[in-house]
Order: sequence, then structure tokens, then C-alpha cells
Amino acid sequence: MKPNKALHRTVLPPLRGVKPAGELGRYISIHIGAKLAARIPDIFFEALWQEIENDPDALSAFKGQNRRWGAAYFFSSIRTVVEVGGLQDEIELLIDRLGLWSRGPFFPIVSLEELIVGLKLYLINWSTIKDVMAMFINSVLDLGISEKDIGFGMILRNNKVQNTRIPEICKKHAKLLNLGYMDGARNDAVHRGKLRDAEVNELKNRRNVIQSKRFSLLVPEAEKMSDDEYKSEMNEFYKELSLMVSKKKDEYTKHYEGTVGLLKEIAVELAKIAARHLKDEKI
Repeated sequence: MKPNKALHRTVLPPLRGVKPAGELGRYISIHIGAKLAARIPDIFFEALWQEIENDPDALSAFKGQNRRWGAAYFFSSIRTVVEVGGLQDEIELLIDRLGLWSRGPFFPIVSLEELIVGLKLYLINWSTIKDVMAMFINSVLDLGISEKDIGFGMILRNNKVQNTRIPEICKKHAKLLNLGYMDGARNDAVHRGKLRDAEVNELKNRRNVIQSKRFSLLVPEAEKMSDDEYKSEMNEFYKELSLMVSKKKDEYTKHYEGTVGLLKEIAVELAKIAARHLKDEKI
């Protein structure tokens, strides 16, 4: 059955293929180009529309403008899933700029501080996108939990959620995403100001030792590093830093893409639940 495009436009938001709006969206379009991963709102609405089309009862309810489903329930779900898409924009911008101090006229200029800040911000945004996805689950399953009390782990323990495929989906992706480690790393970044990354911390310590040997007031003048030695050591440091930035960008890109894989499967499951809710079936 072909979709009723006019009906689709009037009720489902025209998210598919639309570039992100606002300054952030314009920056991404100009400087990044193609998105790293599919947007979760697109996945959800496409799967929802497919579920509606393939079920005559759901399609009939949809055309009949089911008021209860189409008002508070539906628009609450739209609001939260669109926030997930916005966080994807932010994470992709972070990954694109990871470790970058300036793009420079000929080549990018990297900075250790920019790398550390970028990795911490990734951990925070990654944790946030999980919590907003938990809000989306709360909305679609109509759990009625206050937003201020919602967390991803707490949602997974809910009895209603336990009766869906969502816990199974999360378990399948847990090892790849290293969920326990990433949650701990996020807590270290937020509550202790520390980055839980041995490689980056080792590079930072090496830079500090080089600068200390050249500039510290505690080092006798006769033992201080010469200008030539300092320049040589810092040149080697920046070579290592450039390699580290590339490595971390690859690592976090793969982690982000894996996270989107998890969220996509959850979004498709939620689309099936939302379609059943459309027919006033118990969920």
C-alpha cells in the first residue's frame, strides 16, 4: 500500500531528510557535511508509519484522528524524540572538532586541552542522550514517571519496560558500548573533573614534565632544558598529540555509531508500541 502523503504531512512532522535548524545546524551543514549516523527521529517516524500502513485497524484509527493518542501522548513523544536528534547534532559537532584549536589556513592546529575538554563533553552528552531516550521510553509506554526522576538504568528496571524487547536490545549492545565503564568515566568527569583515559593522561604528564624542565623555578638554571632541546621535545609531543587526536576521533566515532545502533533498535521497538497504542490496545 502506498502512503497517503498528504495525510502524512499533516500529522507526522516532516523530519526525514531535513537539515537541522538554527546556528548549530547551519554549522554542521557547512563544515561537516554528511551526518555520521541516521537520526533517531527519522528512524522512529519511518518505522511508525510502516507499522500504521501495515495494520488496517491502526491506519483506520490514524485517519480517524484518534484524539487521545494524537494529543498529549503523541506530541509528548515527538518532543522527546526530536531532542534526541538535537543531541546527535551536538555529539557529531564535538567529534568533528575533537582536539581542534584552529583549522588554520593550511592544516589543523591541535590542542591537548581541546582534546581533554572534547572527550569530557562527549561523555556528558552521551550520558544525556541516554537519559533523553529514557524520557522517550517513558512517554511512549505512558509510564507517568516525572522527568526529574528518569534515568536510563531506572527505566530499564520498570516492569512495563521489562515486558518489551528493550532490555534485550540493551543487553545485546552493552559489551560493545562498554556501558559500565562509560557511566563511570562520565561520573569522574562531572563530579571529580577527571578524564578516565590513561593514554591522554600519560601524554599530558609528558607535556608537563617537558615544560617543567624548561620553565620551573624549582629546577636550577644549570639543569634546565635548553631552548633547542625544548623545541625538539615539543615538536615530538605535537606529533604524538596529532596521532592521539586521530586515534581518539576514530574510537569515539565508532562508539557513537554503536550508540546510535542501540537507539535505532529501541526506536523501532517503540514505534511498534506506539502503533498498538494508537488502536487503544493495552501496552
